[in-house]
Amino acid sequence: MKRLVVISVLIGFNMLGTAQTVIRFNVALNDVWSRNSYRHIAKHSTNLTAHTTAEKLVSRDVKKLMTEQNRELYIINPIFKAKQGILENFITVRSFRHIQSKYPIWSYSNPIRNTVIQARFTKKFQAERGKLQDYLTNRNYMTEGKRVYLTLALLEKVINIATEHEEY
Repeated sequence: MKRLVVISVLIGFNMLGTAQTVIRFNVALNDVWSRNSYRHIAKHSTNLTAHTTAEKLVSRDVKKLMTEQNRELYIINPIFKAKQGILENFITVRSFRHIQSKYPIWSYSNPIRNTVIQARFTKKFQAERGKLQDYLTNRNYMTEGKRVYLTLALLEKVINIATEHEEY
């Protein structure tokens, strides 16, 4: 009995000296009230996994589509690219020949005036040729339809310049 009192007094002093006492049980307890929450979490985890998988598939397809569209912006049709020389020849040589025949330098009327007019038209045609070269470079990102449209608009402008209908 004396031993029991001494042990209980020692345990009492020990409990007063510590802020908390840890008691461990080696028993598995089922938390009945939180079972519903765990089922709910598991169900939503399954739904989110399916949703995430679907999003990954969609993003992969969108990435493939965007890559293809980006590739289309800087690839030029080889047939259209082959016609670039013909178009530049039309802008710089043929249109300028029309201006030369209309304003010849070797005329008796006004050779200085005709030289100035030819120089002005040469400058305009060179500017349009530069625009054509810009439209047909790979680093200029645009769709092929827009390239064709801009090239046709440029040719129309060159024809208007050459025929002196400069109301464009």
